[in-house]
Amino acid sequence: MNNKAMITFMIFLSLGMMALSVIIYYNVGTYVYVGNYNGWPLYWYFPFMPSVVFSILAFIISIALIFLSLRPKESVFKLSVLVTFLFILISLLVVRFAFGFTPEKIMLELPSPTDAQMIQLLAAKSLLEGHNPYTQDYEAQMLSSLAPQQYTWIFKQGTSNYTPSNIIGFVHCFDYLPSAALYYLPAVAFSIPANVYNSGILALSSALIFHKLKGKNKILFSLLISSFMFTYFAPLLLYRNTPGWIVPFIVAILFPENPLLSGIMLAWASTYRLYVLIFTIFYLILLWKEGYNVKSVLKYGLITAVVLDLPFILLNPQAFWRDNLLPFIANFRPYDGGPGLISLSYLGIDVTKAWSFVGLIITLVIGLILSLRYYNTLRYAILVFPIISFFFYYRPLPSYYMYFLPLILLAYVFIVERGELSLDLPELALTRISAYSVILGLLSIVYMYGVYTFGLISNIQIAFALFALFISSPLVVYFRNLIFKISPYLLFVIILSLSTLVLLLIPSELHGTNFIVMGHGYMGDAMLLPDLASQSIINGVNPYICNYSQEMNSLPYFGSLYEVFQYSNNDVINISQLHASKVFTPYYTPNGTYYYYGLPTQNVTFYDYPPVTALFLVPAHLFNIPISLWELLLYVIAVSLIFLKFVRRGDWEKALILTLILMSGYFVSSYGFVFLVDSNSWIVLIILGLTFYESPLIFGLFTGMAVDSIPQAILLFPYLLIYLNTKFGRNYVKRFLITSIAISTLILLPFVITYPKSLYLMLFPVLAKLPMVGIGIVTIIGIFVFHTIWPLPLFKPIPYITLAITLIFTYIFRKRLEEVSLMIPIYVILTFTRSYPEYLIYYPYIAFLVWLTTEEITRKYKIKVG
Repeated sequence: MNNKAMITFMIFLSLGMMALSVIIYYNVGTYVYVGNYNGWPLYWYFPFMPSVVFSILAFIISIALIFLSLRPKESVFKLSVLVTFLFILISLLVVRFAFGFTPEKIMLELPSPTDAQMIQLLAAKSLLEGHNPYTQDYEAQMLSSLAPQQYTWIFKQGTSNYTPSNIIGFVHCFDYLPSAALYYLPAVAFSIPANVYNSGILALSSALIFHKLKGKNKILFSLLISSFMFTYFAPLLLYRNTPGWIVPFIVAILFPENPLLSGIMLAWASTYRLYVLIFTIFYLILLWKEGYNVKSVLKYGLITAVVLDLPFILLNPQAFWRDNLLPFIANFRPYDGGPGLISLSYLGIDVTKAWSFVGLIITLVIGLILSLRYYNTLRYAILVFPIISFFFYYRPLPSYYMYFLPLILLAYVFIVERGELSLDLPELALTRISAYSVILGLLSIVYMYGVYTFGLISNIQIAFALFALFISSPLVVYFRNLIFKISPYLLFVIILSLSTLVLLLIPSELHGTNFIVMGHGYMGDAMLLPDLASQSIINGVNPYICNYSQEMNSLPYFGSLYEVFQYSNNDVINISQLHASKVFTPYYTPNGTYYYYGLPTQNVTFYDYPPVTALFLVPAHLFNIPISLWELLLYVIAVSLIFLKFVRRGDWEKALILTLILMSGYFVSSYGFVFLVDSNSWIVLIILGLTFYESPLIFGLFTGMAVDSIPQAILLFPYLLIYLNTKFGRNYVKRFLITSIAISTLILLPFVITYPKSLYLMLFPVLAKLPMVGIGIVTIIGIFVFHTIWPLPLFKPIPYITLAITLIFTYIFRKRLEEVSLMIPIYVILTFTRSYPEYLIYYPYIAFLVWLTTEEITRKYKIKVG
């Protein structure tokens, strides 16, 4: 891999690591009640100690990767990939340990409009009504439309404990420069929802980036948004105002040869948020040292800044300066930040506001000196100094620094390299990486904000969004080459339409301030039954003859805890009083109609999986290893074996690709292993089999075991046979098939012989009349059309018909579909009466791993299969 390619991909690793830093910080913690203010209960977020430490480590690694990329030696590149990969897997273990192995209740806040967005919208409205926004008091309007929990609180001067008793008020004035109000003028004038408006602005910049990238470089667009997926879409889903400055800055970077446009855009971005001005100063040094016309850029930028700000200064200079300096002179609560130095307060190390400012100023001064004196050595890395400085700031909000990272990548591509990059990887490999990174990235963000945060299954709108995403996933990968043919204007329309659709599907309850209380460490029946069955096997008892009803009811960690509370000034949410409810999977008695509620039902209190799901947990009990740790360790080991295989062969390009995909699909690849889902065993076994795919006997051994673990693995098996037959031929498939059938039969025989009905119980979830739940077509049509949550008889044959049609289709087009055929089971499962997202989430991941392990990408070696 050449120097330019290594630099580019190391910056991508830095992007993903910074996103990971913020993900860990904001998702591994809980809100805690801290007191009242004027009758309003206040809840502040406290990350768990491991998340503070690991978020800071990820932040440091992210910065280090940028500096390491300056000397793109092969040894440095390999070290960067290795460290990033190890950190991803270790972070999964840390998340699991942070939540603990005993039932733990955590409270998180659902996304809702922030005071920053509300103030900007109100200021824009004041402008349209002919009022000076700096003379307006927005307290009454904010209190009537936004819960106080969202406000930026101001404390008495001299207090350091930041408790509610020291609160003297909150920010209810327009404390930004005029651009922040001017930005939302079109949205307010035409009554466009703020998120939809931001979506259009982001779509425009996305199309411009795509337009400016050339040739194979266009693939960088998909890698950019997928490696930074969680933050790229945050302005849409999390009510952030970031597009107001990041899009103008992107335009300035894309057109550096046009000093008029560049100057205007830089002025707009820098006067939209003052902290952007810090980044702009270092960016101007970069432009100057790279030979661009910085004098003209500065001239047009200063003129633009004066035109924007001077009218408001003249109207009321005192109000203008007072409001704009409020963030610096007021005693804001600092604990709203991300992984910065102030986070050490959670570890008992107090960092005062004064010392934070000292650290901010010193790092900026040092950064400026180093940038001017050693530019030939540092080059694009000088843009990292503003990020480092905000690490010391007393309110290190991620929006203050993390969006600088994609700008660094764009500055390197368009300013330093003038858009000319030479990526060694073949075009076919790059398009594959691009397609899978986008799919897994999108699934991750919807899955995180859906299942993990919103309680997805109970919301039909988000269920429909995930249904559309899953059903289109194979198509996105199959038609990946179209990425080079799509017009940027069409891309603009596509991104705008899709993001607007997502916004429209966001449930209405998320538009206020709500909290959710979730239980971690609890087990639903889907995970508890294999656990109990594994203990029965250890005791020499066939688990299929057992009914675990009494034991399940007696276990304190069995159940589900998920409660949504609307923020109010009436009651304090006391999570200690909340208890998990015993949630059983119901099934219907054979005699009964499907159309009416209140049918006689029974609960699944017996082991209803094939035996390997329980056998998978036996070693954990024998060696007294917590199950949540055991399943996660096996996943880490399985993925590490594939990674080490690439390293042993010297195929660092594949190691890099695996690392990039793991970051873009962080939650996809980790969700079940962190939060106890029943799909773990078959994923681990398939990955282990792929590690030794050159040997059909070993691959067949692990696959046969996977088939005996869960129906979804059984469904994958025929599609996998078609793929292997096309890829490696009949001799390979013959040995693979014989081994798979032999091992699966040997595992089944003891259970079936001792209790013949075991086979029926193993397939019970597929054969029984279970309620329709999830994101499948049965759920969506049933609720929208028939207004019932019970299964409908007319849907009963659809899964079998779909299975037959897709198998025929896959076989006919096997050479053209390639590994995409392994995603086709998604269409079958979407017709099941129980189509949970976790039954579908891993098919794109498996398809990617199959392609990555079996495909020759760099052709450094010849793979011998047999």
